[in-house]
Amino acid sequence: MEVGEYIAKLLISFIILAGILTLLLWLLRKRGLIPEIQSSDKLKIISALRLTPKVHLFVIKAGEKEIVVGVSDKSINLLCEIKGDKD
Repeated sequence: MEVGEYIAKLLISFIILAGILTLLLWLLRKRGLIPEIQSSDKLKIISALRLTPKVHLFVIKAGEKEIVVGVSDKSINLLCEIKGDKD
């Protein structure tokens, strides 16, 4: 086997592997297995529920409040505020 053939096979293998990894990453993101949302100290996602591929419910802690929001690909709606027990 010549060096040129070896480099060509190596390059083709690399392109195929990169394509497979790109497809796998896309599928994981599409199915919601890779979170894309980052939290800060003042705003945290407490819980998330995927209703459909494009519709989610989130319980978010914003400062001292906990709120429930519905998120779709076209809108974000405040559904309610959760009142906690104060001892």
